[in-house]
Amino acid sequence: MNSPMRLAPVAVAGPAAMIDSPSALVIRPGLVVDNAVDMAVGRTELGKFSCSLVGNAIYGNEALLSASQLVSAIEQSGSVDRFVDSWGRRAKNPSASIIADHSGGRVLVLPDPLGGCIVFTYESGGTKFVSPDLESLVKAADSRGLKPKKSLTYQLERSVIGNGGLTPASYAGVEALQMMDYFQLDLGGSGSLSYPVKREFLSPGSSYSAVLDDYRHDILESLEAIAAIDEYRIAHLTGGFDSRLVLAGIMNGQLESRFRYFCSGPVGTVDRDTADGLAASLGIIRTHDAGLSMATPGSVEEKFLAPMTNSAGLTSSGPLGGEEYSGRVVAGGGYGGLLRSVYSTYVSSSLDQIAPDLIAEKLWGATAMATDGLMTQSSKEGIVARLGESLRELKDDGYEDDYLADAFYLTGRNRYHFGQTSMLWSKVGRRYDPLYSLHGPRLARMLPVNSRKTNVAGFDVMASMQPDLLAYPFDKYRFGGEYGNLRRIPAVKSFVSSSAKFESHAAKARGPVAAVVDPELRQKHVVLSRKLKVNFWQIESMAATQAGLADLLRDLDISDLGEAVNPDYVRLLAKRPLRTRPQIRHLYAVYSMLLWYTKP
Repeated sequence: MNSPMRLAPVAVAGPAAMIDSPSALVIRPGLVVDNAVDMAVGRTELGKFSCSLVGNAIYGNEALLSASQLVSAIEQSGSVDRFVDSWGRRAKNPSASIIADHSGGRVLVLPDPLGGCIVFTYESGGTKFVSPDLESLVKAADSRGLKPKKSLTYQLERSVIGNGGLTPASYAGVEALQMMDYFQLDLGGSGSLSYPVKREFLSPGSSYSAVLDDYRHDILESLEAIAAIDEYRIAHLTGGFDSRLVLAGIMNGQLESRFRYFCSGPVGTVDRDTADGLAASLGIIRTHDAGLSMATPGSVEEKFLAPMTNSAGLTSSGPLGGEEYSGRVVAGGGYGGLLRSVYSTYVSSSLDQIAPDLIAEKLWGATAMATDGLMTQSSKEGIVARLGESLRELKDDGYEDDYLADAFYLTGRNRYHFGQTSMLWSKVGRRYDPLYSLHGPRLARMLPVNSRKTNVAGFDVMASMQPDLLAYPFDKYRFGGEYGNLRRIPAVKSFVSSSAKFESHAAKARGPVAAVVDPELRQKHVVLSRKLKVNFWQIESMAATQAGLADLLRDLDISDLGEAVNPDYVRLLAKRPLRTRPQIRHLYAVYSMLLWYTKP
C-alpha cells in the first residue's frame, strides 16, 4: 500500500542544504526548508516570514486548520519572538509550527509545549536537519546521500518497555528535543532553546484550586474549538476514566448534541457495555463510525510493516498509510493519564535508596526485564543505564522523589506513544486530545503519591464540571485504595434499562472488506481476552501473527542481530501457545520490529 501522505517541512542548514527541488524554500544560501509547498506568507513589523503547521493544533480557543490561520496568529503577536512565547503557553494538542523568518535568516521549529510532537535533529557532514516528522527528515537526508542507519537499540527498547524515549529515535545519530524546548536553525548559532514558560512549569504550583481552574479552562477551551469545526464530530467513549472526563467537559459546555459517541469492541466487552449504558442513561447518541479507521490491510505483513514504515520505525500503532482523508473530527481521551500516578505507583523512593535495575523491574515487570526472555544481559544493562541517566536528569530539573517516576512517564511514554500516535493519525484526519494542558501534570504533581494513585486530581476535575458522572459505573471499581480517606465516595447510580440510540452514519470504506469472523470463535476470543486482561484484537490476531513471524524467521538468520535479542525466545514466540501478557506484547512488537529493521 503506497502512502499518499504529504511530507512535513524539514529545515536544512549546511554545505549539503541546497538541492534542486521545486518544493524547497531558500532562506539564505545554505539554509533551506524542504517540503515547503504549503507554507503561507505573512509579515510583522520586523519583516517577512513563511510558516506551516504540522499536526492538529489548538491555539487558545481556536483550532488552527490552515497555515493562513497561523499567519494571523503570528501577525497578531506583533513579532515572531513574541509568538514563540505565546505558542509555548497557549498551544494545545500534539502539533508544531514551522516559521521561516526571512529577515532574521533563521528557521524556527516550535513543537507543542508538552512535546507530543517530537522535533528530531540530525547532523552529518556538517549539514543539520530539523523536522517534527522523522520520516520526512530521513527522506531529506537520504536525498542528499546522508541517510542515517536504523537503530536496533531503539527497536529492542520499544519491544521490551512498549515505547522508545530512552533511545531518542529509531535511526542512529538522530536526536530528539526535550519537552518544553524548540529549535532555531540558522547559519550561525543554531540550537535548542526553552520556551519562557518552562521555568514556571517546572516550579511547583502554589494553589491547587487555581491550577485546577486553569486546567478546567483549558479543557473547555479546547472543546469549544473542536465543536466549532464544521465536520462530523466524534468523541470516544469507553468504560474508563479519560474519555468520561472529556464527556464531563462536553456536558459542562452544553455541547452534547455537537458530538456523536463511539466505542470499539463487540457487545459483551466491558468497554462496550459501559459506553452503551452511559449513552442510554444520558440520552447521547452513539455511532458506529470510529472516525479515524485503519485501512484494511491486504496481509498480516502489511498490517504490521506499514505503520512502522510510515512512522520511520517509531511505532507500530499508527495508520497504514493508504487511508483517505476521513472528513471526521475525533476527540480522544489522551493525556488523562497525566492526572494520576502511572509509574510512581510502583516507584516513589529516592534514587539513593533503589538501584536502576530494580526500578526497571518495578516499572516494566520482572518478566519483561528477564535475560532469559527477549533481552540478553548486555541489552538489559543498556536499558538500565539509560533509565538511570534519565531519572537523574529529571531529578536535576527539580522533580520531587515521589513524582520522579511520573515525570519519566510524562517525558517518555506520553510523548513516544500517545503523542506520536496522535501525530500519525493527524495525517488522516483531525484527531484532538481535549485533556491536553500544561496544567494537568502541574495539578497532579501538587498531590502526594497516595492521592495520585487513586486519581484524586482527575475526579476533582470531573466533579468540577459534571459531578453526576462519578456515580455511574466504570469498567471497574475506581474508588479503592486511599480514595475513601481523601474524598467522599459517590453514591452509585445504575444505568437505565433501555438501549443506547445509534445514528446511522456509516464510515467511508477504506480498503477491502474484512473477513467475517465466526460468532462462536469471536466469543472465545472475548472470553480469553478478559481472562488474560489484554485487548480483544490481540487475541483475535494472534494465530495469524505467529504464522507471519514463523514465515519471516524461515528466511532470516536472527544471529545477525548480534547480542541484542535472545534468538531462542524469538523462535518460541512463533510456535507455542502464548498465555501471558508480556509474551503476547512481545509477539506483536518483535514481528513489526523484524519486518521493519530487515527491510532495505
